[in-house]
Amino acid sequence: MRNDVELAPAEPDWWAFMDVSAWRGQTLTLEVDKLPEDSTALSAIENSDTIKGGEDLYREPLRGQFHFSARRGWNNDPNGLAFFNGEYHLFFQHNPYGWGWGNMHWGHAVSRDLVHWRELGDVLLPDELGPMFSGSAVVDWQNTSGLGQPGQPPLVLIYTAAGNPTVQCIASSTDGRTFTKYPGNPVLGQITGGNRDPKVIWHAPTRRWVMVLYVTLPQDKHTVHFFTSPNLRDWTLASITEGIPGSNYLYECPDFFELPVDGNAAHTKWVLSAANSEYAIGTFDGTTFRPEHNRLPGHRGRGFYAAQTYSDIPPADGRRILIGWFQTETRGMPFNQSMTIPLELQLTATGEGPRLTFTPVRELDGLRTRSRVFASQTLTPGTPNPLAGVQAELVELRAEFEPGEAREIPLHRARCDHCLRHSEPGVGGEPASRPGSAPRRPSRPHDLLRPDRAPGVRQRWAHLRAHAVPRACGRPGLGRRGPRRPGPAHLLADPRVALRLVQQLTHEPNPVENAVRHTGCLTGSMCPGGLALTDEQARHNPERPGDTGRQTFVCS
Repeated sequence: MRNDVELAPAEPDWWAFMDVSAWRGQTLTLEVDKLPEDSTALSAIENSDTIKGGEDLYREPLRGQFHFSARRGWNNDPNGLAFFNGEYHLFFQHNPYGWGWGNMHWGHAVSRDLVHWRELGDVLLPDELGPMFSGSAVVDWQNTSGLGQPGQPPLVLIYTAAGNPTVQCIASSTDGRTFTKYPGNPVLGQITGGNRDPKVIWHAPTRRWVMVLYVTLPQDKHTVHFFTSPNLRDWTLASITEGIPGSNYLYECPDFFELPVDGNAAHTKWVLSAANSEYAIGTFDGTTFRPEHNRLPGHRGRGFYAAQTYSDIPPADGRRILIGWFQTETRGMPFNQSMTIPLELQLTATGEGPRLTFTPVRELDGLRTRSRVFASQTLTPGTPNPLAGVQAELVELRAEFEPGEAREIPLHRARCDHCLRHSEPGVGGEPASRPGSAPRRPSRPHDLLRPDRAPGVRQRWAHLRAHAVPRACGRPGLGRRGPRRPGPAHLLADPRVALRLVQQLTHEPNPVENAVRHTGCLTGSMCPGGLALTDEQARHNPERPGDTGRQTFVCS
């Protein structure tokens, strides 16, 4: 196994780790292909039952309070969202040994309520077919793939192996914990070098699987290819839906699902979306998607990207639940980026046709500790602040308003010690005025349990020194909650932006063992393997070509 790791030449910015429990009592050898002769990187690796540098885990100055963020390293796209064996599974693009994008693994976390999460470690590691790019997951209830056991339908991951060629593969598990890559991979060969991000659904009327796959065609044309399969292993091209030339419409990370309009099960439409959240609404006969409304604007918040929806939600629930990559840069931290809060999608009829709405899932209501409701009033430039005197650290703000002749309605924040960024939110997630600095978060620790390991399981960690390489990415912003029907807008304030409150949220200790109270705090992920410097790290560490390093140690 080869990994790209940003090894620090001297004192590390942070410590990464890999779980080597599976090799307890055996001898492991870690090799680095190139290092300066005087490097101490390998000699600094140590064997431990605890996570080095984890003393302030979940209490770091820039750790989000509601949003998933990996314990260590980079995360981006959510992958393989599925409900299986009573748990919501969240897989995600993860670089466990670097602060920036690259070296893609599939991280894995689970939750029983979309609020309390527990990470289980990386399940898909880079292999001879390439790094593990984005994809989806389904429960094969009828074992059409043959990957399950009697009475144990498999959870099947469908993913892109981004080597040369770039191909589509599957992996499976009957317990939701241990995943095995299909020995017959790939299940779909390369169409072009720009094919990736398979989203798979079960189409009940035709009794077959449907895959939507992003494919770049010549002249940088964005398309979504539709494939069908009886067994998740053999795929046939069914149709192609094209984007709009000169735009990013239908560019990468497609999603495809059916929703009732205004909750009417007899009146449904199909939704095709892609990474930037723009979407189409139309009909689907199991082979061809026929859009009736094209390139509709999706989620309006900044830094919202590559969102995916859950498969296999129990029919008694029936919700379509979405999580996106929340592009939140956290410089100076041992983690980078996060996920959005879970959102429920609905289709609402309007005068221009059905439209998607995005509503925070009801489970998040459990984070509230108290509420304040303010009576309706007319605001003028001279009106006293109706929220004056109300203070809180974490807030949810909902406001209904009629703008009248006003061109903007800014929501001004008070100066505080616990804003991730001093920015003033406005309608639709756009800043109302001046951005500022990023002062420290409050010094008092949050009441969080530290899920270092599952009950009764002794973990072993190998610690790696890591060097943070700054990379450009999106900034955190404000999410917008669309109205259920035409009318006043409803705004959901991101907890990283401190506003004078309407809803104050909890800091109670988490009663669930090996979980945390806030949706944004998940454990990190690990994987064993060889180590290698990235090209960018090599530029920071001059070396002679061919220099190598090796360390052997016993997992005791």
